[in-house]
Amino acid sequence: MAQKLREAVQYIVPRLREALLRMPQEVQQTVLEVRLRADAPVVLTCMDGAYFLLPDGRTCCLYRTDAMTATRQEVQNTFLSLCGYSVHSVQREICEGFLTLCGGHRAGICGTAVTDDRGAVQSLADVTSINLRVARQIPGAAKALWDALFRQGLCSVIVAGPPVSGKTTVLIHRIANLIRFGCGSDSKEVPETVTEDDLHFLEAQAEHPTADGAARADELAALY
Repeated sequence: MAQKLREAVQYIVPRLREALLRMPQEVQQTVLEVRLRADAPVVLTCMDGAYFLLPDGRTCCLYRTDAMTATRQEVQNTFLSLCGYSVHSVQREICEGFLTLCGGHRAGICGTAVTDDRGAVQSLADVTSINLRVARQIPGAAKALWDALFRQGLCSVIVAGPPVSGKTTVLIHRIANLIRFGCGSDSKEVPETVTEDDLHFLEAQAEHPTADGAARADELAALY
């Protein structure tokens, strides 16, 4: 999990990135978003709430005068890094308000919109804030929902929920499963190659998911 944070923050300017990487591993594993605003404190959205970042890597829930602050130039430099120092090559994504990064991470971009006569956004000037969302895999997140929704066959579904509740994770998990295993992942038949131990493992993994068991569970999902 901490590796995902390291992937995401590689685009952030060194001074802020180094403070982020000083955080304890157990804290890094809970970070969902890193928010940078020009001349404002760096804010972390974690699984248990929002926190300010201190220079030594500690976090606090109440603002302190020594909390890390992103300068306007640091926000601009981070934006250029997110664009691969070629803003024109990702202009379409910028106009939509976000950039998709390697590893599935996303960066929301806020600034002054430059529009045409019809009001359509053509570019973004004076970037003032960046919301970097850390992509995380949650193995098996969609299984119970999938079984409940499609037990009687296919139907239309609206996936709704508050921010960071796992909407995208649910869809990605199911799509990945279908790509890797096809419709066999939804079969109720248990082939002879599946052992009693495999079935017990899947039941335990569904109730108490572990990172170590994720790969085995995904493979067995094609048969179970």
